[in-house]
Amino acid sequence: MISGAGLLAVWLLAAGPAGYAESTDEPRSVVVLTNGEESTGESNRLVESVPPPASRPAVLPADPVYDVPGSLSSAEGIPGLPPDEEEKSSATTKEVPPQQPTSPTQSPPADTTKAGEALLTDEQSGASCGECSEAGFARRWLGGLYWEGWLAQGFTVNTLSPRNRSNGTVGFNDRSNDYQLNQLYMRLGRDIERWCDAWDLGGRVDLLYGTDSVYTVARGLEVRDDLSPKWNAQRYGLAMPQCYMEVYSPWGNGLSMKLGHFYSTLGYETVTAPDNFFYSHSYARTFGEPYTHTGFLGETTLGAFTILAGMTRGWDNWEDNNNDLGFLGGILWTSPNQRTHVAINVHAGREQPDPNTSIRTIYSLVIQQDLGERWQCVIQHDFGQEPDAGIDRDNAAWYGLNQYLFYTINDCWRAGLRFEWFRDEGGTRIPGADRTADYFQLCPGLNWTPNDRLVLRTELRWDWTGTSEYYPFGDETRSHQLLWDLDLIVRF
Repeated sequence: MISGAGLLAVWLLAAGPAGYAESTDEPRSVVVLTNGEESTGESNRLVESVPPPASRPAVLPADPVYDVPGSLSSAEGIPGLPPDEEEKSSATTKEVPPQQPTSPTQSPPADTTKAGEALLTDEQSGASCGECSEAGFARRWLGGLYWEGWLAQGFTVNTLSPRNRSNGTVGFNDRSNDYQLNQLYMRLGRDIERWCDAWDLGGRVDLLYGTDSVYTVARGLEVRDDLSPKWNAQRYGLAMPQCYMEVYSPWGNGLSMKLGHFYSTLGYETVTAPDNFFYSHSYARTFGEPYTHTGFLGETTLGAFTILAGMTRGWDNWEDNNNDLGFLGGILWTSPNQRTHVAINVHAGREQPDPNTSIRTIYSLVIQQDLGERWQCVIQHDFGQEPDAGIDRDNAAWYGLNQYLFYTINDCWRAGLRFEWFRDEGGTRIPGADRTADYFQLCPGLNWTPNDRLVLRTELRWDWTGTSEYYPFGDETRSHQLLWDLDLIVRF
């Protein structure tokens, strides 16, 4: 004897439309069959994972939620059922390219075109992407470890062809008519997840070999107290510009703390070659700002503002030369439409060996503004001073203005222009100047990026001084010079 419930179940099964199969697992997997028979392999017209609807509609509504790419149109009705009577003549079968089923819990495939490599992903460590607190602290430290690197090399042509092979006051690409291996760069690290409601631990170690290493050495690490090198040669050397750990706490709006040796937050241009549009660098970056700090730096957010504050051992010091700590801080703001970015950073501390000397103070203001879809401009202003540190114990001050304009031609080509005025008052920032002087440079450039691993940069650079009887270029015989350079960055 079949009960009433059993009869109802048999009736429901018999009333089900032919050619329609569904799984009872969540989420539901809907498979459209061809000619009432199950298709396999590439003959599947549609295999798609969709969330279960609250109830099966009698007809497909005109709603984007139901407009699954490759699915049957509303004119064809519900899959497995014949078209509506009014639309039989117009209903046709669409050819849909074969698709592979995707599990809702499966992570998307890694982008193999990106430089760098993840040593241990979240999936390998037993947690899905974005999982914050359930797996625990130890799992989160092991997950997300990565390494990456690049090779940056170039050649600079100096129209003056100086005998000393020096480009004068131009830094980084400072060799005239000569090849330079600027950076063979490697870094290993793990970024903290700032959006999670759990503690997290990260860090980074960077190694730089090449001619750029001389600009990133730190007292007590690569050089001695008198700044003589410990192991590096005169032109090529090895430096470790970053070695720090970073801890994240979900306290308040989230607080991260960086402890160790890290790049300075001041200025717009950076040491790392892929993060700069131009091959050459500004006077402010080369002579007016610190490269690295050793200490700690905290970071938190307040609405659209990011607040930075910490203590350091001074400019480019691994070991402090006077045991007097300095202050590093900053405020960053981003507009709601993400088109305007403003950053002001400051550092203050005693930098001379005598702890009784005056405090060196510098601030840097950087404003970035998107001007439509293709144009972007950047304005930077720095001001630094150190009393009693100039010539004849006068006050030393350095300040200037940098202006950048960028235009994106297409996905591969980008053009840029940089103009800078830099004043070294007291003659302490430009090596060998020993006088107050004004420096100017105008630099148009072009970048070609055919893929994520290659960047080809070229530029023309015109430098001149506004100080009479001062000749820093062309074997100290000219007040101006013209450079053309070309460099290639290969990421791995």
